[in-house]
Amino acid sequence: MNETRFRSHNWTQLEEINDILYIAIEYNKPVIFTLWKEGEFQKITGNLHFIDEINKRVHVVDMKEQVHKLKFDAIIKVKYAE
Repeated sequence: MNETRFRSHNWTQLEEINDILYIAIEYNKPVIFTLWKEGEFQKITGNLHFIDEINKRVHVVDMKEQVHKLKFDAIIKVKYAE
């Protein structure tokens, strides 16, 4: 499967992801990221720590307190953790 197929978002999806990220960081809400990485889907749950717009990454601290630096273009979906 071609990796780029999974990374194409329309404008509405990008706005929704952006809204969730900024609300999550402001209110310290945990989120679930679905990523396309190394040819497969991966999920990371944690709190958003930093949005690095220059390097196009978000820093997420997971439940084990590990920091993950996720590239914008690897993010497929973001939702609030229940």
